[in-house]
Amino acid sequence: MACVNGSAMTPSMAGNNIVKHDNRYLCFGNIIDVRVYGTHGKNTTFTTTIKPTSDPFSSVSWAVNGSFIITSTISNTIVEPKYADRTTLFRETGSLELRNLTNEDSGEYTVHIIPASGQLISGAAVLEVQPKIPTPTVTCPPSTEGMSEVTFLCDDGDTSNAKQWTRDGQPLLPSDRIAFLENNRILMLKGVNRTDTAEYRCNVSNLSDHEVGTCQLTVYYGPDTPTVQQHPNPAVEEERLTLSCASDSLPPATFTWEFQRRPLVPGSLVSPAYRKRISLNTTSGWLDLWDLTVGDSGAYTVEITTHTDQQLNGSTGLNVYERVSSVTVTPNTTELLEFNSSVRISCHVSTGTSLSYLWMNGSSEITVSSDRVQVGDGGTTLTILNVSRYDRGPYTCNVSNPVSNDVGRPLTLTIGYGPERLAIIGPSLVEFGEVTLLYCSAMSVPPPSYTWSLNGVHTTVQGPVYVIASINSSDYGKYTCTAVNTLTDLSQAADHAVSLKGKPKG
Repeated sequence: MACVNGSAMTPSMAGNNIVKHDNRYLCFGNIIDVRVYGTHGKNTTFTTTIKPTSDPFSSVSWAVNGSFIITSTISNTIVEPKYADRTTLFRETGSLELRNLTNEDSGEYTVHIIPASGQLISGAAVLEVQPKIPTPTVTCPPSTEGMSEVTFLCDDGDTSNAKQWTRDGQPLLPSDRIAFLENNRILMLKGVNRTDTAEYRCNVSNLSDHEVGTCQLTVYYGPDTPTVQQHPNPAVEEERLTLSCASDSLPPATFTWEFQRRPLVPGSLVSPAYRKRISLNTTSGWLDLWDLTVGDSGAYTVEITTHTDQQLNGSTGLNVYERVSSVTVTPNTTELLEFNSSVRISCHVSTGTSLSYLWMNGSSEITVSSDRVQVGDGGTTLTILNVSRYDRGPYTCNVSNPVSNDVGRPLTLTIGYGPERLAIIGPSLVEFGEVTLLYCSAMSVPPPSYTWSLNGVHTTVQGPVYVIASINSSDYGKYTCTAVNTLTDLSQAADHAVSLKGKPKG
């Protein structure tokens, strides 16, 4: 013979009821828990271990301490009047729900079930009705960071109930900083810090009931050392600026700003120039200035005050920059002679503050002053002594500050020298009647003027080219070209001899 659950059984096994059903044997020990706990005013259910079958039970009956509660057959159900509104019978399993418990409901409950097969099944259980746990009160006084300890008290009126603590839903366990006293009735936190701010719960329970008490711990702290920042950085004239001050504090601190030791308070500003262009948030510590001027530059100080009147100070230095514009370079003279003149080139700007100057000669940066080339007056002037033809430039002045830069138009110097290396290019032996050209050239700045003579006699020809349309016997001899530089007041002459060959035609 086998039971429904597959365990080998015999009808004589003690403590079991064996019922034949559909040619199978149903095996049962005690079909309900031997001890059940309930809470005064709440509900409890005596749940059997029987699974529903296709055939309904013939009858199910419940009693307490031998007194009738309910009997149900296939055709009728009878309930003791005092239980009429307090019970529900589940005929499929024989389980019984008992509602709105009182202390008088404590006792021994028995159930008798007769399946369709007719073999009696019984069970017994003891119900103990316990008092309802009141909602516990949890006290946790506000604390300040740095305190040696803070104590939580959980009070439910019954020291026998079990108590467990959680912080933000996570169980608390004993540690170097956490201690439990009086059977967990007291929770102690040591070395209070801001991270202890959380929701603390005391979970109170007995065998049949549980309740939760809640406390929100607030740990006051700060203000921390302030951090002052500027946005944007650097600041630009006529634009907007925000000075922010960050300092962690609970409760939030209040902020007041000063400019050059004078308070910045709406309605009582440093000067009328600040009106309608300042905004101060004493809660967040943000100070906004717009339409900035160079005069706004200076030292700004923020004072932070907590609810305990503790004060901290932060400060920052503000520089407001004017954009650079219209850079020009000018020499102190335009008439320069090689090895005999010096020049001073000045760099000017129309607008701009906190300026830096960089001089360039072509693509080369002028960075090192020498005995002959000097940068002075804060970088605004470039001086070249005893100029040479290689000092002509072009020179540019690059002016910048942290918010802008500009470059003036290049300056090229005219440096007079020469004439030198004068030479005449042309034929030396010419046929009668040929067209002949003589070219005279010299190195000179500015270009020289040229005059010609033939065999020591001045001619009317001027310019670097001497043209002989049809050479004849009066055109041969020594040609002399003289170059004159009117700026240097120097001159140079060169000779070239021309000979004739052959005979005149005709």
